[in-house]
Amino acid sequence: MKLNNSIRHIVALFIVGATLSSCANIPLSEEAKKVVVVKNPLKSCKSIGVVSAYDRNGITQPYESHPYLYQEGINVLKNKAAELGGNRLFIKSHRYNLKNDKDSDLIDEHFLKGDVYLCSK
Repeated sequence: MKLNNSIRHIVALFIVGATLSSCANIPLSEEAKKVVVVKNPLKSCKSIGVVSAYDRNGITQPYESHPYLYQEGINVLKNKAAELGGNRLFIKSHRYNLKNDKDSDLIDEHFLKGDVYLCSK
């Protein structure tokens, strides 16, 4: 039995979408795995920079939950902090916009900003 072209395209899109959504998490570099997120700014450590992360939901992946987007943003910040040589990260701002749809609570845009510190071990 032959499938017509539109069904083949739908099946192909479904497979591609499922594959992309299963690997959407941003991986941590080996150095980023050592970066610790702290609850307060650190006065006893050297401040070495500011990092930021931005994600627009539904553009490069299917719509995801807020906790998922938050964790992806944290991973981006940790990777950037490690690139700067930092080992501590203070999240100083976390903002998001809801999708412009009265029947939805999906996040549309997600922003994170953090201060990077280098602390002695």
